[in-house]
Amino acid sequence: MTSVSIIVVTTGLPSQLGCLTNLLDSLSRQSARDFELIIASESQSARLTEIFQDFFCPCERHRVIVTGRWNKCKTANRAIKNSCGDIIVLLEDDLVLEDRWLEKALDTFNEVPHAGCIYPKCIWVYKEGSTSKRGAASFIAKVLSKLSVHESLLRRQTRRINEHLSEVPVFTMCVACKREALYQAQLFDESIMEPIQGEDFDLAFRIRAAGYKIVANKEPVARHYTKQVTKKSRRFSKEPKSIEGIYGSETYFLVKNRGSIGFYVLSHLLYRVVESFAWTIRSRRITIPIYCMKGLLTGAVLGLRKCGRSSRYEPARV
Repeated sequence: MTSVSIIVVTTGLPSQLGCLTNLLDSLSRQSARDFELIIASESQSARLTEIFQDFFCPCERHRVIVTGRWNKCKTANRAIKNSCGDIIVLLEDDLVLEDRWLEKALDTFNEVPHAGCIYPKCIWVYKEGSTSKRGAASFIAKVLSKLSVHESLLRRQTRRINEHLSEVPVFTMCVACKREALYQAQLFDESIMEPIQGEDFDLAFRIRAAGYKIVANKEPVARHYTKQVTKKSRRFSKEPKSIEGIYGSETYFLVKNRGSIGFYVLSHLLYRVVESFAWTIRSRRITIPIYCMKGLLTGAVLGLRKCGRSSRYEPARV
């Protein structure tokens, strides 16, 4: 029987405990209950322990791993290395899963045996941003979004298999992967410091380069409960320099995978420059475009220094 490990990556901060509670509640109600659960957290508080024990009994199979500092790539890798499942499920802490989510995701591996990862459907509960509204501003935002990698190249790389399955190029942190696929891709890239964006896309590109397929399934549904636009607006208002790290890390991941993305990297960078002015209006910080440009440049240089290494892989040691 295939063993399963579920890894939840979280900061463990008080602001995230409400979301984490909802996720653990949904995990406790899964129809498939034979799994190892690891909460990979930056810190462990008494409240986090209480929440965990409300739904799962702390034991060898269900536990909290504390890293002591926040870096989602290093935190996730440590949890993966400490897990024992043949199938590893990676989850963000703001998700809520339907009751048969895990069962449906695992069944997909039987339906598509050659798949390395299964990417269930994710629904953003809170619709924010200009593209979610109507009017001239929304139309312009939708047109400009075509410059992004997400709306241009990645959509073209999607191939329909049947009514509910499609082969896709990337995934986010709501995915079930074969352990061997993660290790062949060398796990998450730990060379970048927080704030980090795009680490999941980078891992997906490397999993595909290692010869594995990523299959999306519409039937298992998870819901995101974070207001991303509101969250970023508040952050940029308090820390305008943080956009430098966010855009810089994303650019690094895209440029290092330029063999798979091609010239779409340039259009995506242009999109981020335009987007930075929208963040300037939302956050009321005129320095945002400056930090944006600095981040894009730094990330591009770091990505180019990879010198094509992203297309050559050596299996990571188990």
